[in-house]
Amino acid sequence: MSAQSTFFLKQGYMFRLEVSHLQVLTGLKYNLGHKPKHWIRDLGLEAECAVTLLPPEDQEYTRYQVAKQLKKLQTQQTSQCRYNERRQYEEMKDVNSIRDKLRKNKAPITKANKESSIIIVYQNEYEQKVLDFISNNGAEEVNSNITTKFQKDLRSTINNCKLLIDTENKGRFINLNRETPLLRGLLKIHKEGTPICPVVNLRNAPSYKLAKMLTDILNTSPDAQRM
Repeated sequence: MSAQSTFFLKQGYMFRLEVSHLQVLTGLKYNLGHKPKHWIRDLGLEAECAVTLLPPEDQEYTRYQVAKQLKKLQTQQTSQCRYNERRQYEEMKDVNSIRDKLRKNKAPITKANKESSIIIVYQNEYEQKVLDFISNNGAEEVNSNITTKFQKDLRSTINNCKLLIDTENKGRFINLNRETPLLRGLLKIHKEGTPICPVVNLRNAPSYKLAKMLTDILNTSPDAQRM
């Protein structure tokens, strides 16, 4: 995005993002300066929980180092308090303004494929690109959720696969909190028509743990190491 006000057209009218808005939208890895009121205290409590997990002989030294760093943070916050509060207030004001504009115009933010850029796209346009991808790749609509049936078939396969999975460990490869994977699209802004690149999170898919185990076996096989 350029360092100037940017206009987005929509059905004969437009909405505008100011220069300060674009400074906030510098990228998905940008961290807002706004912090909760008691963030240093909460940080100390979280650090103490971590310290109690250390061996007893290391706890006192670690507590001393944590207290030293927390005091440093407290000093920095006090010395820069007025400037930081003003900056954080303006930043949160911009964030709320951006959120309001995007919600009113039904224009979500998404990530570009293979780039760190962020894209503002209208909801109906984004949904149409996803539907175009589905229809152009031979997907078929089903009347019921097949995830439950697939989970049952997977259990049966694991129970019968005694060569790779023993009875005691078979439960490790069944995803109890299984969900149907969701598809979302990253826009290919470098291609004509800006098609989507499909991204599917399979972590909660029924076969995720089993697939991970088989991948580890294949990667450590002698044939894989020679490739």
